[in-house]
Amino acid sequence: MKTYTFKDDGYWDNPPCDCCTGGYYEYYNSNDTLPSFGSALSEEDCYVQAIVTEKERAGVMISTTYEEALYEMDMNTLKQVAKEIGIEVVIE
Repeated sequence: MKTYTFKDDGYWDNPPCDCCTGGYYEYYNSNDTLPSFGSALSEEDCYVQAIVTEKERAGVMISTTYEEALYEMDMNTLKQVAKEIGIEVVIE
């Protein structure tokens, strides 16, 4: 089983004034996925990037429609798709 590892590079934003509230920004980076993706912005994005990378490296051309459908899937469905194609996504 191929493992795609993502590093959690998220951070808390502290605004410069008291009138604004800060927030947590999710960023996940991987050296295992296609470089054209850049940072994933959620755990679901990590799965999408890993699935698309695995399929393209296997010679399957991914259509925009298929990729958009992946982004609409919930986490459980993405995990099932990953399992079916024999990959694991690890977030550290």
